[in-house]
Amino acid sequence: MELGNIISAAGVTAELDAALALVALLRGDTAEQEIQLAIEYAPNPIFTCGTPESAPTEVLGSFHKKYEPIGTARETEAVRYASGGTRSSSR
Repeated sequence: MELGNIISAAGVTAELDAALALVALLRGDTAEQEIQLAIEYAPNPIFTCGTPESAPTEVLGSFHKKYEPIGTARETEAVRYASGGTRSSSR
């Protein structure tokens, strides 16, 4: 019986560690580190990049490039909502 392709995890945040390990295997370390940074997960993961201060420069730059448009759109929507405007229907 071959069991070499099984990833298992048990515990409160072990699922996150397992998911991050799987992303690293499937998409590479940089993709995993960007996700870790996006969710600000830094208790004791595989990579130490769960905060902007601990993330490698290239990961932080890649993260900003990918997520800046999302952050800008969210901020625009929040300002519109706070000013009493109607909610945008585009997603």
